[in-house]
Amino acid sequence: IAMEYCDNDEEFFYSLLNIYLDESNTQKKNLSQAFEEKDWKNYGIYAHSIKSTSKGIGAVSFSEYAYQFEKAGKEENHAFIEENHSKFMAEYEKVLQYIHTMLL
Repeated sequence: IAMEYCDNDEEFFYSLLNIYLDESNTQKKNLSQAFEEKDWKNYGIYAHSIKSTSKGIGAVSFSEYAYQFEKAGKEENHAFIEENHSKFMAEYEKVLQYIHTMLL
């Protein structure tokens, strides 16, 4: 899927993966800060960003999972976010580890 988005340009695909990894610390920091501050609207915005960039690199299942958090943030469904935030962060870490392994 990601290669389709990249017009089958493998070099471009790998550059996207590197950018995804480079931005992940900021993404995690923003998401965690919004969670700690119970800023559900911004939490949804950050989840949206993770959803979109994840889809762009071909992590479709994770992107769909991130959409649940985007939607919960928009709806200020703090119960869902509070119950599932740590799982979301753990899944994000799995995606990041997988990408890191791919790039070695």
